[in-house]
Formats: sequence, C-alpha cells, structure tokens
Amino acid sequence: MTDKCIVIPLTRRPVARPVAKPRRDPLGEDLESLRVLVVDDKPDDRMAVRQALEAQGFTLTEAANGEAGLASATAMKPDCILLDCRLPDYDGLEMLAALQRDDRLPCAVVMLTATSDATAAAALIKAGALDHLDKGHLDLENVRRAVRGAVERFRLLEERRQAEARNAQLAAIVSSSGDAIVSTGADDRVETWNPGAEQLFGYTAQEAVGRTIEELIVPDQFIEQRRKIYADVRTGRESIGLITERRRKDGRLVPVEINASPLLDSSGAVAGISVIFRDITERQRSEQRLLTIRDALSGSSSAGARPSETLPETRLVAQSDLPAAEARTRALAAAQLLDAPRDEAFDQVTRLASGVLQAPLSLATLIDETRQFFISSHGLPEPMHSERQKPVETSYCRHVIESGAPVVITNAELNPLVSDIGAWKEGFIA
Repeated sequence: MTDKCIVIPLTRRPVARPVAKPRRDPLGEDLESLRVLVVDDKPDDRMAVRQALEAQGFTLTEAANGEAGLASATAMKPDCILLDCRLPDYDGLEMLAALQRDDRLPCAVVMLTATSDATAAAALIKAGALDHLDKGHLDLENVRRAVRGAVERFRLLEERRQAEARNAQLAAIVSSSGDAIVSTGADDRVETWNPGAEQLFGYTAQEAVGRTIEELIVPDQFIEQRRKIYADVRTGRESIGLITERRRKDGRLVPVEINASPLLDSSGAVAGISVIFRDITERQRSEQRLLTIRDALSGSSSAGARPSETLPETRLVAQSDLPAAEARTRALAAAQLLDAPRDEAFDQVTRLASGVLQAPLSLATLIDETRQFFISSHGLPEPMHSERQKPVETSYCRHVIESGAPVVITNAELNPLVSDIGAWKEGFIA
C-alpha cells in the first residue's frame, strides 16, 4: 500500500489574519454617554451624584430604595449602578445578591459608603462590586472616574468571560470530535492531542505532547513532502489539504485526509499549526467496492484500481459467451455486495439523490434472480428499511435492468408496466 500511495493535494485556503482591536481609553469618548442608576435613600446624595455626572452627558435615573432600584435595573439596563450600601429595605450585600443574573451582575456596580472601613469595602468587592466611593467625597472628578473605570473593567471582564466560554465550547468540540486534531508550536512539537488522535494513532496525549509530529506518525518516505507542505502553511499562511498516509504507534500505516492550518498570534505571526487527520480507510474501501461493481457490470477489470485489503480478490466472470442475465448474476455475486452491511459511501449517494431531486425516497438496489436487495436507502419506512429486501416480482428496478434504459413511472397504479405488482398500495406511487 505504501509504495502505491498517491499524495493528492486537496485545497489551499487563505487564512484571515486577526485584526487587533484598538485599545479603548478608559476615559474615552465611548464612555461619555453612559446610563447610570443611582440607588440611595438620601436626596442630598442623589443630588450630588446628579450634579457630578449629568453635566458630562451621562443619563441619570434615581431610586430611593432597593425594590425601586431592582425594578429600574431591569427596565433601563444601566451601564453602571451607584448603590448605597445601607438602604431601608436592603443592605449592600443583599442588594448585590438580588441583582445577580446567572451568577453574575448585569452591569458595573459602584458602592456608596458612609465609611472608609476597609473590611466592609473588601466584602462588597468580593460580592461583585467593582469599586466603592466614600459619600463624603462625591465630587465631580471622583464620581466620574469611578463610574468610567468600573464600566471599563466590567466590559473587559465580560469580554474575557465570553472568550473563555468560546474556548470552552471549542475545547468540547475538539475533545468530542471523531477526527484526530493536533496542534504544534513553532518548534513543531505537539502541544495538544485530542482523544480522536489517541484513537487513530494509538499514542496517549501524555505520550505525544512535547514530541515532534515526525518522530510520532510520519513515515520516512513522507518526511520531505511533509516538511515542504508545512513550510508552505507557515510562509503562505494558507490552509492546505492532502490525502496521504501516516504511521500508527503499532507501525501500521493508515490512509488519512489532512487539513493543516496556521495558528496566528494577535500580531498575525504564525505561532504554530493546527492539523486535522481524518481516517479514510472505510472511504477507500467503499470507493473500491464501487469500482468493483462498475467493473463487474461492465465485464472488465479497471486497470487503475487497487484491490481492497478487506475484500477477497475475485475473478469477474461476465463472459461474452454467457447469456446476459447469467453473466450479470455471476458478476453481481463476484462483487460480494448482496447482504453486505450498510456502507456510508452508498448512503451518501442516496441522501444526495433525495436532496437533489427533492424526493422523499431514494434507493440503491441490487437485483438477482429472486429478490431486490437495498444496498442503501433513504426515506424507506420500516420494516423494509431494516429488512433491506423485497421479492423481485415487486421491483420496479428490474424493468430498468430488463430494458437496459431508464424507466420513469409517474403513477404506478395507472401504469400497465407495474400496476399489477401492487407496490403502489404501500405508497410507492412514482
């Protein structure tokens, strides 16, 4: 298999370089028009905050107790809440807990305290507040700086949380993928090795991480080819696909489809390579089966086909001196597909046919002297889907074989060719 392996380049796709976001100035213009909710039971304190912020373009909403504050927070969705730590109906910690949504605060919160008690302030910060202001110093500059700084920190924390959620989702996808997904650093050493890679190549992640891809899975005859392709990925910043072979831990070679993509850092420089390996053993076997059917039914062997490792080598006997029906039957037997297990290659064909033709039912059928066997079906109801066969007398497909031409049936009940079969009573109308 190795000396006949054909390396097939599949694709070259440019990779978008990351665009660095401009760093926001905490005191920048995008923080000038913030919505601020002030929750404080003392009118003088609310007035001090209003005077400090309203002249700067902030939109102010006031609430005199905790219940009103919670209702306003839900209705107006503020960017920041200035919250008195001692309200008539809530204390600061209770109010912070009541504001929580999905275990986090909905916006930045700055506590207004009547004391500079460090212990109390630390408890409020631990509960989720981002800053605190002493009520004795509610001047314009202090209030404005506290609000802007808290909103900026809240936005950065939200960005980090969302990034972590995306990374966790990506990690879950990689971990659950049936494909082998591997990443390497700039030194070509393995940094990540997912369960799919463990299954395909036989090395555990602990065995693989820190070693080079070449020493692990690249056969000697493909080392130069692999180095050239990966150099192209690094220098051209393109994703490259190819079909080749890789070596398992037990020494066996496995045919794989490879997609290699550069991993770019925030500056756009290539920091490593991500590689997806897909085992195409079954796909190649399916392709070989299709070639075998074609050769069998045409009565000649395909010069370019390689015998499958799992199909026994057969002699195709569709000889010209045999009657056509007998030659076809022998060729069908030689293909060894009657009663074969379901094959994804054939299922792809029937699914595609149903999609392209917008047909609810699609069959790939083999016909011998007594029955039609469904090598694949899409949309076939039970129990026929599980039984996978019907008597040949009920087959529409046999007319295609007998006539050697396509057969179109628009209404089986009215078509004299098949109306007596009765299959239309089971829903096979056209």
